[in-house]
Amino acid sequence: MTRAPAELCQAVARYARLLWERGWVANHDGNVSVRLDGGGYLATPTAESKRCIDPDMLVVVDGEGRVLEGTRRIFSEWNLHATWYAARPDVGAVLHSHAPHATAA
Repeated sequence: MTRAPAELCQAVARYARLLWERGWVANHDGNVSVRLDGGGYLATPTAESKRCIDPDMLVVVDGEGRVLEGTRRIFSEWNLHATWYAARPDVGAVLHSHAPHATAA
C-alpha cells in the first residue's frame, strides 16, 4: 500500500472545509474520500466538523473500512463510498454532503 501523498491529504482537507464553508454540510455531516494508487482509500474521520479537518486527521482505510493508517475512526457511511468505488473503477473520489436544497422536505 502506498502512503497518501501530502499534497493529496491537503486537498482532501481543503475540500472537506469547502463543503462546510459553502453550507453543504452542518458540523459533522458528510465526508470526503479518495482512492489511493496502490490500494486503499484516504478519508475524513468520523465525528469531526468539516470546518476543522486538517491533513493530520485523515485516515487510510481498506475497502472494508478497516483503518490502516491514522488514529481516528472511519465514518459510519463508509459503505456508501465503498459501493461507489466497487461499482465504478473510474471513480477517484467521493464527496458526500447533506446539501440543504437536496435534503429539504
